[in-house]
Amino acid sequence: MVTAQQVIDWLELRTVTTDDAHLALIVPAVNAYVGALPSIDRVTDTEGNTQWAGTTHLGAVMLASRLYRRKNSPHGIESVGDMSTYVSRYDSDISRLLNIDTFRKPLVG
Repeated sequence: MVTAQQVIDWLELRTVTTDDAHLALIVPAVNAYVGALPSIDRVTDTEGNTQWAGTTHLGAVMLASRLYRRKNSPHGIESVGDMSTYVSRYDSDISRLLNIDTFRKPLVG
């Protein structure tokens, strides 16, 4: 599971705390979304507990970070000074790590 602190560390935010209102919405939503994915990688630790594999965990942290940053560009446009740029709708790295979109694992049926 992803924590608010992991998102803060990934984004290198020095002024944000773990009780941030946006993180309080995003982190549980990402954990629920990723936990419900049928094709995520899971591993079992030495104590028999099932956890997300490293690739899945990294993808979840990146997704939560992306959603947190998305609050600054609700219409898909990020402005910095006099420059504006469109924010990509999809992130292929997150798709690869979470095995979603066109990067799904092959299924045998």
